[in-house]
Parts: sequence; C-alpha cells; structure tokens
Amino acid sequence: GLDQQYDFGIFRFHYTLEGTHSVDVTDTDGNSIPDYIDQMVETFTQVYDMEINEMGYYRPPGDGWLPGDYDYGGSNHYDIYIRNLESNMYGYVMPEAFANATGFGNNENTPVTELNALNSFMAMRNNYTGFPGTEEESIKVTATHEYHHAIQSGYDGYEAQWLMEATAVEMEEQVYDEINDCYQYLPSWFSEPHKALDHQSDHWYGSFIFPQYIFEHLGGSITLKKIWEKSILNDSYYGDFSHRAISLALSSEGSSFSDALNKMVIANRIMSSSPNAGLFSYEEANTYPVSG
Repeated sequence: GLDQQYDFGIFRFHYTLEGTHSVDVTDTDGNSIPDYIDQMVETFTQVYDMEINEMGYYRPPGDGWLPGDYDYGGSNHYDIYIRNLESNMYGYVMPEAFANATGFGNNENTPVTELNALNSFMAMRNNYTGFPGTEEESIKVTATHEYHHAIQSGYDGYEAQWLMEATAVEMEEQVYDEINDCYQYLPSWFSEPHKALDHQSDHWYGSFIFPQYIFEHLGGSITLKKIWEKSILNDSYYGDFSHRAISLALSSEGSSFSDALNKMVIANRIMSSSPNAGLFSYEEANTYPVSG
C-alpha cells in the first residue's frame, strides 16, 4: 500500500499519504513532498556522507539483479519503506538474498570478494511519537543505526548479531554524538555485569560500550571499520568468529579482543572523564546514567 516513491541519491523512499501507514502530509515548502519525507531524505544524505564518504565503509550491495518474481522496489536503489511499525520498534533492516550482481555472496561495491554479502531493505516508522527525544532525533539515530546494518550485511550478513547491534548503536554516537539516545541501554547493562557482551538478549544494545571503548582508545573509527573488513576473512555462515575479527582489527593497535575487554572492564569500574584515568576513561562518563 505504499503507493508513493521518491528517489534521492542511492535511496528510494516508499511511503503513502493515506491509511494506516500514512505519513504527515504537511508540506510547508510546497515541493509536493511531505516535510516528513524531506526530513528522511536530509537525514539519510547526512548518514550516507558520514558512513560512506567520510568513514570509508563500502556501500551495501544493490538488488536490481533480483529476478522479476521478486519485489526489489522497482530499481537498484536502496529501498526504505516508511510505514506503521509495532510499538517501540525504531526500524529494521531485513536481509533478502546473497548479493549476486558480480558473484554469489559478493558485494559489487567493494574491491574484495565477500562470501556472505547480503542485499537488504529497510523499514522506518511513519512517525516517532512517544519515542525518547524529538522526532527529528529519533529519525537521525534510527537512520544511522539501520543503515549501518545494511552496510554490515554487505560485508558479512552472517556475522554475530551481538557485534552487529553493538557497533550499530556505537555508530549513532559517531554520527550524531550530541543526541545520546543510546544512554537508555546503559542502566540495565551495568546492572547485569555477569552477562557476556554477546548474551542472547537486549544486552547486545548496551554492549556498544565495548566498541565505544575501542573508538576512544584503540584506533577510533578506523579500527571499528577494520573489524568489518576482517570479518570477511572468516565464513560466519558456519560459526561465530566475531572475537577473531575484533582481534585481527586490534592487532595494529597492539591489542586483542581479550586485552580490550579487560581494559574496558577497568574503565567501566572507574567510570571517569578525568584525564588522570588515562586509558581507562570515557569522554562522556560524567553524563552516562551509571556510576560504574
């Protein structure tokens, strides 16, 4: 029922002006596109520029190669469907198939050969009423988070889900550092220190504190990108190699998964923004809703 579409850059936005999935039809600039869609377009343009152009991640694979009996959104654009979603769901990315434009499981937008690159589509909400922060803030963090999932799937769509979620939440901090929607995951995470980073639960989201530690002390966004570059060296279809990918990425910093984990644990106990904390500090520790 999403009978309207708008193409901008690599994205195709699918939406409707009527029914359950309708967006607010207000069009203050008179460009025949609802302001809500204009906001989406502006946000995804910023997100693409940060994650692809500035940080250097590779674009997700396209879906234009899919046979005619598949719904591929009508073009090779990355499809974003704006619709009514269940309560409390910010959005989601749904992998569809092994990328196949230049070889089975290989992303045509990279110079390397992947085994498990998957093309995908995204769903965003038709409104963010009732979510933390303003609607604009919710759109921004959701677009950042979900587009990072699309990127991740273009490297290794079978990588461990905890790593996908932790790094996608961390990406929110890198792109829109001032919003801090991710703080909501910290109280429950810190109240359950016995749970592993990869505990099969919403604990995944609070585990962003681990890539946050890596970002601040072990090579920044370059190291976090390396994790996904190293992930393609392992066939995650057959097992969980997430710790190995992290260790490979950290090796250039003289670190490893276990080394970074131990240092993060100390930083979490100290929970300080003081320069005296050195390697065991967090820039925003004084504003985190936890005390270590």
